[in-house]
Amino acid sequence: MRSKSGFTIVELVVIITVIGILSAITIVGMTVYQVGARNSDRASKVAVLSESLEKYYDKNGEYPSPRSLTNNYVDNSAQFVAQKLSVDTDILRMPMAQPGVENSFVDTLASEDAILYIAKSDVNNTSCQTKKDGGCDEYTLSYKEEGSDTVISIESRKKGRSAGLPTAPDEAPPAPELSAGLEGSSVVVESSETLCEAPLQPKYAFQHKINTGAWSSFSAWGTAVKYSIPGTAGNTYYFKAVARCDNGPAPGPVSAESAEESIVFPVGAPAAPVTSVALSGSNVVATVAVVSCPAPTTPQYAIRSRLNTATWSAYSAWSTTRTASQAVNQGVKYAYQAQARCVGTSTTSAAATGTEASYVHPISTPAAPSVSISTSGTLTTWSWPAVSCPAGSTPRYQYQSTADWGYTSSWIGPSTALLNNWTTTNQGYEYTRSIQAHCYNVNTTSAWSASSTRSYIRPIAAPGAATGFVSSMSSDKRVLTWTWTAPTCGPGTVYNGIHKYHWNEGKADEWHPAPGAQGYYAPKAEFKVVGGVPHSSGTRMRVSVPYACVNAATGRSSAWGPEATSGTYVSP
Repeated sequence: MRSKSGFTIVELVVIITVIGILSAITIVGMTVYQVGARNSDRASKVAVLSESLEKYYDKNGEYPSPRSLTNNYVDNSAQFVAQKLSVDTDILRMPMAQPGVENSFVDTLASEDAILYIAKSDVNNTSCQTKKDGGCDEYTLSYKEEGSDTVISIESRKKGRSAGLPTAPDEAPPAPELSAGLEGSSVVVESSETLCEAPLQPKYAFQHKINTGAWSSFSAWGTAVKYSIPGTAGNTYYFKAVARCDNGPAPGPVSAESAEESIVFPVGAPAAPVTSVALSGSNVVATVAVVSCPAPTTPQYAIRSRLNTATWSAYSAWSTTRTASQAVNQGVKYAYQAQARCVGTSTTSAAATGTEASYVHPISTPAAPSVSISTSGTLTTWSWPAVSCPAGSTPRYQYQSTADWGYTSSWIGPSTALLNNWTTTNQGYEYTRSIQAHCYNVNTTSAWSASSTRSYIRPIAAPGAATGFVSSMSSDKRVLTWTWTAPTCGPGTVYNGIHKYHWNEGKADEWHPAPGAQGYYAPKAEFKVVGGVPHSSGTRMRVSVPYACVNAATGRSSAWGPEATSGTYVSP
């Protein structure tokens, strides 16, 4: 009885069995389809390779040797074989090839992942089989179909010598001679022309190596006597060549290899190096900036130096060192100059020379000079011993003058003199000079030292005595007047002097100062005695006058000069 909620066990078994059968049929069909697709890919690739072999024959008059195609040899890379046959590298890889196998050409057919290449030559089969540059007359390409082990083969369309084509000569030509040169950015080698008897045609193949690298394979045979490769500065290029005489498509015996010919691709000089010079601690250090050299060359440097304007030293030995240093001294100019060149394994560029760079070490400021002062007559001299300066430098001095009439000079100098003079004529003024020192040489100058200041005050000379006293009485006998000639004062004093008056009335011990008369006066030489009543007849009077000189601008004055006394006046 059927369950109302599902299938019976028998029904489930039948359904599962049907699904399994359908899946198996699908898997088998898919596998057959994939095998067919891979077999189609094999056939397509072998057909392309067959056509490329025929084109190779049309161009070179021979088929490639198995030595130059099969993957039994490491140097038969997919890139090399593809280039030789002018095909893409993916054409060389058969379906189901093992990982890492890019070239499926083999000399023994063991599985569906390979292409069997068999070639032969009826004339020189040894060369055909064993030489990488050997040529063959015919070939067979074979591969296995997957799933049936059926071997499919394609025969060469041309039969070469076996088809009665012209045969090549039995003897090889002499080894060619090479000469190398440069053409733009390429290195070119040219072979001497091989002489072949008509109707034979000379052909050449070349190989090269760079520096100490491995030799390249020989180029394809061709009629061109020139062979070129791109050049790189600093590299050495080596070349060899072989030649043969071909009779149409029939290749002749190959000559011995030529002697090696080499040429160095020159290196251009780098840009002129730039040098900087700076202080580092107690040393001066020159540093050369890195110059650029083309790979594979590397830069080298040589440095020279000199002190001040002396002769340059010799350049240092060429090396990769870009610095030079020496101990530093005050006031010395340290100059450096560098050269740079580019060095390859077998060639070196010309040297490029940079400009001079320099550093001058400062001179320390000296101590202030120790100044002394002396005066002789009206000439005052400021002098000092030389200050101490570092070796190679000389002291110099400058001075500034001030005076208390409001005069200030500019700084005067520099000079190497150890003294300077000033005519200090004007009395009553203070003359001041400040002296500074510095050290200098042709390279640099120190800062000025602190000032040493010394002053001289010109004293005011006391005047002489008054002379020429004259007395007179007024008619009413009330005013007695004395006049005299005042003494003169030295230069710089504004007034003739100051004076004071003493007078007496004939009493030897009674001098009377003139009221209000003592003090500073402009040039004046008189004194009046004014009475309230007329002077009595017989009154005896005289006057005594001293003078001093004064500088009104500074307030300085001289000592009092001698007092001069008039004669006695007797009132009538």
